[in-house]
Amino acid sequence: MYKRKNKTFWPAVSLGLLALLALVTGCSQSPTEAPTSTIISGYDSLWVAPGDYPFVFYFKNGSTTYGNIQLWLMSDEVFPHILQLRILPIGCGIQLGTGNVAPDSGYSNEYSLYNSLIGQSFFIKTDIVPHYGKITWISRRDPADASGYTFIGFQWIVQTVAGKRELY
Repeated sequence: MYKRKNKTFWPAVSLGLLALLALVTGCSQSPTEAPTSTIISGYDSLWVAPGDYPFVFYFKNGSTTYGNIQLWLMSDEVFPHILQLRILPIGCGIQLGTGNVAPDSGYSNEYSLYNSLIGQSFFIKTDIVPHYGKITWISRRDPADASGYTFIGFQWIVQTVAGKRELY
């Protein structure tokens, strides 16, 4: 009598060993930790009235400050409510722009919001270290009462690594 060989035994064993090897190899690798972000961000507002000193907003993470931005209200007979964003000292600044990488030059210490639209973004160089960031103007409320205060709302993001212009 002729004995028939099982042709599925060795391929099944080989496949099982391969699966076991893949499982053991995958489990032996240490898991990678999520990278720590060097970005701080938030939503805030600034307000100012004619004749007031500017409102100053500080970009902070805990007790560490990464520069500031100021809101001024300029007024004359022709343009009674011109908002102006300023960043001091000299060498810092603001410029209109889009994207996720701040330019290394082209900043001005002040930017008038006279012709700017809500939703526009501005790159900022917040201090002389330098730290780079971006603000997006998201709302404006002009005075509706005797207080005379004008409010702007904005979203901000600042890179905490000095000199790094990537905002992601």
